[in-house]
Amino acid sequence: MRHIVLDTTILIAQWRRRRLARPLTELDEAEVERWARQLIEIEQSDATVTPVLLEFLCGVGDKREMILARAFLKSFKAIDDRRTLRRDWQEAQRLAERVPANRRPRDLGDCLIRAIAQRLNHDVRTLDTGMPRP
Repeated sequence: MRHIVLDTTILIAQWRRRRLARPLTELDEAEVERWARQLIEIEQSDATVTPVLLEFLCGVGDKREMILARAFLKSFKAIDDRRTLRRDWQEAQRLAERVPANRRPRDLGDCLIRAIAQRLNHDVRTLDTGMPRP
């Protein structure tokens, strides 16, 4: 059985679902850490890769949300040790060069996430229908 890497879409879905209940000003770091642990329990994985962490942080809108986002992400493990290898970039390029039947553009982050996950023998759990296939 292959291991699972959680994609940005999975993390963002949890973040948004939980955030709807209260404004950011009423949340604290311990609460968002609980959100992360709940997601890890549901998905049975804490694995992610560096591009996922960066994509998540790129969506942050202010200083308070950044503090909470960092607390949320602490529970997840970057299985790539925050290293992107030359072969990851090569595989990402190969994935980018595969034009899907629907002719939709590929996303750099998705190609890189898939490439790193493949190298580390992980599947990607995502809500993104445009995520490149291996």
